Formats: sequence, structure tokens, C-alpha cells
Amino acid sequence: MALAYILIATKVGDTEIAVDEIKRLDRIQEANVYTGPYDIIAKAEADSIDEITNTLMKEIRQMPEIKKTVTCIQVDS
Repeated sequence: MALAYILIATKVGDTEIAVDEIKRLDRIQEANVYTGPYDIIAKAEADSIDEITNTLMKEIRQMPEIKKTVTCIQVDS
């Protein structure tokens, strides 16, 4: 099982829209809004890192509300 936390910066005023969309994605276990340099932190789980990368690149990064992301992949359980 692969696990990653995705730190997400959104465009001003678009955080609530983005978090609602992200929460609906299959591989996202949790997504919450935070203050600080990143607006949303999402927890992703899948059978492989490739599946998480696919969700990130083809779904999250394609959302018009998203400015940038940083992904932190778990390397040890």
C-alpha cells in the first residue's frame, strides 16, 4: 500500500471549491483546509505510487483552482 500527503495551494477564493472536488476523488482518504503556505492537505492511499501520481497529475493538477502542489510520499510504515 502506498501513502502520500499532498500539500495544495489554491487560487484566492477557490479553496472550498477545490477541497470539495478533491474529497470526491477515489484515492483520496481525507482532505482538509489549513492556514499557512498551503491551503489544503490531502491524504492519498493506493496500491502503488504510480496510482497516486496518476491521481495527482491527471486529476488534482488539472483543476483550475489549483496553483501548485507538493507531494510527501511515505517511505517507511
